[in-house]
Amino acid sequence: MSALLLNARVASTAVNTGAAATVSASITPLPNESVYVFAIAVSGAAFTDTTTISGCGLTWAKVASVISGNNIGILYQGYGTPSAGAVTITFSRTPTSGRYQITGLTDGQASASGVAASQSTSGTGTSGSMTLTSSGIGQRLVSFWAHLAAEGTTPDSTGATWAEFSDAATTYGMECQSLDQWPLDTTHTASWATSSFYFGAMVQALPFAYTLAKKTDAPVVMTTPRITVIDEDADVFAIIG
Repeated sequence: MSALLLNARVASTAVNTGAAATVSASITPLPNESVYVFAIAVSGAAFTDTTTISGCGLTWAKVASVISGNNIGILYQGYGTPSAGAVTITFSRTPTSGRYQITGLTDGQASASGVAASQSTSGTGTSGSMTLTSSGIGQRLVSFWAHLAAEGTTPDSTGATWAEFSDAATTYGMECQSLDQWPLDTTHTASWATSSFYFGAMVQALPFAYTLAKKTDAPVVMTTPRITVIDEDADVFAIIG
């Protein structure tokens, strides 16, 4: 089976600091593509965990979120029948800084069951680690990392291939990254020099669900030529040439 097909629908982009809502550029998700919105933001006061996501005709469900002081980190999954359009992220209050990223996953089920399990981690310091306790054949693991520091992130590359869609060293000091991990290594780690707040989230995505149809033909009745049943007392003639 192939590894995850990750699409950077919107690379790491600054959130709108003039309003609670941030509207992305237009994206065109593929059929059966799960779409993930990963964001981290800072405000002058504490957020509440009431962030909403909308757009692209998708149903949006929260995978993970964390609030630490005036910092917030979120990961949402969009699933369903997509349409082209913008994605709107609405926080509970206006951020003073922050970044977001929209990632597409095209080797998973675009349904609520497309996330078999999830785990998040957050805190301060120089590294983070996440471990999923469940796994299954054909499932894929993807992780997302961001921290409040204008510096690079070093992933644990053991058995993994990193798709670093963005490494934003801006005045916001944020970066968002995704990890394509195959086979089933359920532990994801990342490290950096320093950070006053970091947020990481990992999802375990199911593969496509294939339905196999078995073709069954109707029984064929042979009617020509007719079959004559000969009983044991009947005379049998044969012409031998």
